[in-house]
Amino acid sequence: ADVITIKGKDLITYPKTKSGNRKIKISEGLAKKLEVFLTAFPERKANDRIFESLNVSSLYRAIHSTAKLAGLKEIRIHDLRHSCCSLLFHIGCNPQQVKAYLGHKNIQITLNVYAHLYPESFDEVTEKIQEVENLTSIEFNN
Repeated sequence: ADVITIKGKDLITYPKTKSGNRKIKISEGLAKKLEVFLTAFPERKANDRIFESLNVSSLYRAIHSTAKLAGLKEIRIHDLRHSCCSLLFHIGCNPQQVKAYLGHKNIQITLNVYAHLYPESFDEVTEKIQEVENLTSIEFNN
């Protein structure tokens, strides 16, 4: 669910598609960091938001001020999603895995929007074909 603030009140909205409503696994390291963070809030209930003060406006301000301090070009919040996708492809995830992780309804969305990020260049594909050919070369005797 997304959280937007209207007239000072948080409004929980739901993803655009059914596939957008999903559970994702997090790394063990991140889980431990969240556990440590949450011990600072013993009164927190199971269904409470983890980052109560985190919303679109606070994220925008954080990105804006950090980029300005670092002398970097400011990015949009949605650009973080593109960065995540790029990282997933870079570490070797295939399009189907990226589709599921990003919550796309079908693989065409992932391929149309993010295909340029897929790390397999034609040179790499050719090298892989050559490796297979080398492994399976058969000598023919006349």
